[in-house]
Amino acid sequence: MKNTNEVLQLAKSIAGVARDNLYTGMNRNLQFAAAMLEGLRLSGITYSEDKITPFKEYHLTSERDFIQFPLETMNCLSGDIDDIGILYASCLEAIGVKTAFIYT
Repeated sequence: MKNTNEVLQLAKSIAGVARDNLYTGMNRNLQFAAAMLEGLRLSGITYSEDKITPFKEYHLTSERDFIQFPLETMNCLSGDIDDIGILYASCLEAIGVKTAFIYT
């Protein structure tokens, strides 16, 4: 996954703070994942309902969902659940934590 400089900078900033507060004996990647989630929340990125293709109405149809690029979610400071998930996975990948996004 190729990240933009803005996503890399955000991820590395959050990871830098987390690195100073890691607990020994606890999974390092799990700690970075928790810190990344909290860092995204503290940066003001919030959930917003998908008005174009709401899951309740479109999950059983062949209609395609629109997914924002991570930078778009950062710029808007909001996205639906898959947009935030893609940004979260991108930030974790940027700091070397392997991820997968499984759309169900």
